[in-house]
Amino acid sequence: MGFSLKKYSEGKWLKGSDFGEDERKVLTITECFRHTFESGDVRPALKFQEIDQWLSVNKTRNTKLRQLFGDESDALVGKRIVTYAGDASFGGKPEKTVVIAAYKEQQPVLNPDEEFMRDVDSKSRP
Repeated sequence: MGFSLKKYSEGKWLKGSDFGEDERKVLTITECFRHTFESGDVRPALKFQEIDQWLSVNKTRNTKLRQLFGDESDALVGKRIVTYAGDASFGGKPEKTVVIAAYKEQQPVLNPDEEFMRDVDSKSRP
C-alpha cells in the first residue's frame, strides 16, 4: 500500500503557501501551548487532530481566537476552525499567511418533500 510523500516535505509550521488556490482546511484544535522560538520570543501555538503541522498564534490570530472562544487557552481544545491562505505583507514584501475563521457546522440539506413531511409530522403530534 502506498503513502503520500507530501507529508515528508511539509515544514513543522503551517504556512499560507501550504494551501492551494481557494483551499480551506477545517481543523480541530488538540492543544494550545507556549512555544519558544529560536529568537527567544514566546508565543502561543496550536496543534491539530487532522494534520501534523503546528500553527503559530500571531496577534491577528490571537484576536480572532479570543473573539471566537474567549481568553483561556483550555477553551480552545476540541474547537474547530477554518484555515485558509490570505495576503499579508512582511518586511514590505507580499506573502501568503494563514487566516483563521469560525467553523459553522453544516446542517444536512433536505429536499423539499422531506422538509414538508418533517413539518407535517411535527404538527400532527400532540
